[in-house]
Amino acid sequence: MVQTLSTIRQLLAARGLRPKHRLGQNFLHDAHHLDRIVQAAELTGPALPPSSGQADPANSAAPRDTHPRVLEIGPGTGVLSERLLEAGAELIAVEVDGDLIPILEERLAPWADRLRLIQADILRNKNQLEPSIAAMLNEAPFRLVANLPYQVASPLLVSLARDFPTCILGVAMVQDEVARRLTAQAGEDEYGPLSLMVQAWFRVERVAELSPDCFWPRPEVRSAVVKLMRLDRPRCSDAAQFESMVRLLFQSRRKQIGGILRRHGLKTVELDPTLRPEELTLEQIDGLAMGRN
Repeated sequence: MVQTLSTIRQLLAARGLRPKHRLGQNFLHDAHHLDRIVQAAELTGPALPPSSGQADPANSAAPRDTHPRVLEIGPGTGVLSERLLEAGAELIAVEVDGDLIPILEERLAPWADRLRLIQADILRNKNQLEPSIAAMLNEAPFRLVANLPYQVASPLLVSLARDFPTCILGVAMVQDEVARRLTAQAGEDEYGPLSLMVQAWFRVERVAELSPDCFWPRPEVRSAVVKLMRLDRPRCSDAAQFESMVRLLFQSRRKQIGGILRRHGLKTVELDPTLRPEELTLEQIDGLAMGRN
């Protein structure tokens, strides 16, 4: 049975539970948007990457994965999990709230053969995935499909982009502020380290916007769904040097790059030294990182 708002409330109330603000628990109950998220995940399309190691949606002869692997963070009561499993996914569901595990075990029991339910915090610290989960994700290509709490979204997406080439696609529901930063381009106010560190490995599209009424409890901010598609080739030459240059520049995003670089013994060479970091394209920053500009 599909979970409605009434169902979610009943599942929690039966166990004396309430949504936990400290864990960012806002349960999505809008059926239309839940279905759109699953559709965006392309679970019925080509799922296994070709020999190059990257997915090729244009290749109609690409092999299809009968049960594509999906990572879901914070499944809650399983409202999205059920849809993913019904669509044929092999699901790795990571839930930090131990109080919700019995609900998930009961609701997802019909698909136990395609489910790995893990009680854990996905982030070992602010920037790294929990090692046992990281090892699991490196086993084979997977998709991220999740409603991400604000405090998890940015570091998780950067880590998946940079450190997990096996993450071939992501569909993430995030706060609208995060979505704007993920899709921002040079010269826009939201453009910064998150934009660069995700767009270096993913093409990012905004898929949908969700009002607070789609959630319970009703959050104070709007949300959006973004789709991240792994690029055939990274847009940066060296991940470590690129990240180092991004952090160096955006510590002083409003200052001119000539002054920033001189303080660190670096030169702009061909770039206008009066430019500010927020005006530089990803390719220009990569050039600085590799000493090409």
